[in-house]
Amino acid sequence: MPSQFRWQAGAACKGVPSYLFFPEEMKQEGFKENPLFIGKKAADYCANCPVREICLEFSVLHDAEGIWGNTTDRKRSRRYPKEERFEMRDDLEEMGTYEPLYGHS
Repeated sequence: MPSQFRWQAGAACKGVPSYLFFPEEMKQEGFKENPLFIGKKAADYCANCPVREICLEFSVLHDAEGIWGNTTDRKRSRRYPKEERFEMRDDLEEMGTYEPLYGHS
């Protein structure tokens, strides 16, 4: 597993269907909801997740879509303006700790 994803091993959402965190998946043709997760929401898993802050930081640094760290795209874009995200990335690159996702630089 690439190092930028290792934190996910301790996530409360591990093994949970991704459509709870990426609602756009529900709009796909042929989508079938897992009956074991009907009525569940991302917030049910994020609320007490031990890696929630890391998850949030990851999503901000990588401009990730979906629900991460119990926040939506919209909430993150308001809380972390684009300039601030670039500054965070630059700081991590200077320290040698930023590992971009595939397709991001």
